[in-house]
Amino acid sequence: MLDVTKPNSIVAGVETAAKMLGGRIDVLVNNAGWGLVGALEETSVDEAHDVFEANFFGQLNVTRAVLPIMRAQGSGHILAASAIGGFTGFAGLGVYSAAKAAVLSLTKFLAREWAPRGVRVNAISPGFFPAEQNRALLFQEDGSYSERGRQIIGHTPMARFGDPRELAGAVVWLAAARASSFVTGQNIVVDGGFSAVTI
Repeated sequence: MLDVTKPNSIVAGVETAAKMLGGRIDVLVNNAGWGLVGALEETSVDEAHDVFEANFFGQLNVTRAVLPIMRAQGSGHILAASAIGGFTGFAGLGVYSAAKAAVLSLTKFLAREWAPRGVRVNAISPGFFPAEQNRALLFQEDGSYSERGRQIIGHTPMARFGDPRELAGAVVWLAAARASSFVTGQNIVVDGGFSAVTI
């Protein structure tokens, strides 16, 4: 188990992965992170630091550990997990949204910096999916939509939440060298059109 908030864990995890894969790492999916709900004035500096540590610095440090391997092999793809909050912003999720915005900025400059070395760098920004950490926000105890869930569905052109398989499909497409070989520096949004009608 790799803990992205602990440098020693990152180094050990990347070394183990490279050994298991014959010395190569062709695709890195930076998917670790967690959210924090609360108004900015109620969020402590320590809490904000923890959010950035997992969502931004964790991705930054894992990427830094993998880049020497990709440089040596002359190829690779880095996929960063952002969120639609990273470019739309959500009340009550300000620090989380700011961390995800930083991930998008990191993606842009890394794509320019590493394209000459054969490394592609993209981000993926999911919208609302019924993941375990979102269930209390989106659903009531009886399984029906919460008020917030109904609001989100009402603002989503596809009028539903995402299926995790749809998000996985986007990840696989981005990771497939032939299918997306000319795509780098992009943010792929998987949100059923939610951000298209709210920004």
